[in-house]
Amino acid sequence: MKTFLYYCLISIASLFLYGCNDVPTTQILIKKTTVPLLADNQIDHIWDSCAWEPISHIRFTRQEQRMENPHDLSAAYKSMWDDQYWYFLFKIVDNKKYVFDAQTDIEKAYDLKINDLDGIDLFFDNFKKLDPEAKFKDLTYLRLTYGSDTIRVLGKQQISPEPLSAIQSSYQDLDSGYLYTCKIPWTVLGIKPEIGTKIGLELNVVDNDGEVVMSGAQSKKKTIVAWADQTRKNPFIDKSIYGQAILQ
Repeated sequence: MKTFLYYCLISIASLFLYGCNDVPTTQILIKKTTVPLLADNQIDHIWDSCAWEPISHIRFTRQEQRMENPHDLSAAYKSMWDDQYWYFLFKIVDNKKYVFDAQTDIEKAYDLKINDLDGIDLFFDNFKKLDPEAKFKDLTYLRLTYGSDTIRVLGKQQISPEPLSAIQSSYQDLDSGYLYTCKIPWTVLGIKPEIGTKIGLELNVVDNDGEVVMSGAQSKKKTIVAWADQTRKNPFIDKSIYGQAILQ
């Protein structure tokens, strides 16, 4: 009887420790390409060797019911790497694409926050301890805003040691949504790529249909979907929710 109780206690303790493990449950294996890819409107056939990875966990929505119409917003991505760059290809289905360009002085004064526009947020964690005295920090976040080739970088610890022009991106407008390609130098991320390297990664896709709650109010984002996290936590402040990208 004592032996039985002993093994029961060991089993319960093991389950408890496993449940407290911080290792992300969402992972993706990133294939290496021997052919450099371009970040342009022509999608290279090399991408055909990769399967689409869904970005489907709802982080935020203003809809009364959870998203039931995939034409309103659905998203997926592919990713590859070589010794110089990390490549991304995004496919967004959005039946009401939205971009905002302030024209009047009032619009400029009360400009829509860039995070509320349609687009893709990329969050990175190279698992290095940041030096608070360092002049430059490794890139931990960037945004690809629909309707723009401009890379948006925000935050105190998101200053790249290289010009942002080193990061290349391009979008292609589709009737059903849009495609985005992006190539990011490893040097900007502070990562030396090797087979087996693990990188913290989270991807959010933002949908804003341009709807306002009341006259004169700003338009607000309608839905955000996430790749890794299912807790609806903010990836800006909690890296524990990131998934893992493993270089194959």
